[in-house]
Amino acid sequence: MKYRIGLIFSLIILAFGVWLSLAGSQDTGTFHQKGADDAQVTLIEFTDFACQECRQAQQLILSLFEKYQPRIKLVFRQFPVTSIHTNSLPAAIASEAAGAQGKFWEFSRVLFDQQEAWSAVNDPTELFVAYARQVYSR
Repeated sequence: MKYRIGLIFSLIILAFGVWLSLAGSQDTGTFHQKGADDAQVTLIEFTDFACQECRQAQQLILSLFEKYQPRIKLVFRQFPVTSIHTNSLPAAIASEAAGAQGKFWEFSRVLFDQQEAWSAVNDPTELFVAYARQVYSR
């Protein structure tokens, strides 16, 4: 049941993103893309790294991307819900720092995989540094 609610929430956010794109109200913030620019389908994902349902949806989204590439393009947009998840903004900032160095997707994978470890601590900075070392040592 919890998975269904999370998936429904993710689909609502996805639909909102598609609506924004069609309405011409593009956000000017940064985004990360996987796939060809001329792909037949663009999947825009708005996510919060601290959200458990977003983590579950991410697994589904990545499997869809792998299955249907090169016909699909995945666009990732930050959507930290700080009123619920206090560490979602620091996670988004850390992922953008990794993205500026070409490691966004690898770092975001670690953030989702290690979500339980960093999402409830007072200051996740040390954990994020450790994750960055892990990503850059590969």
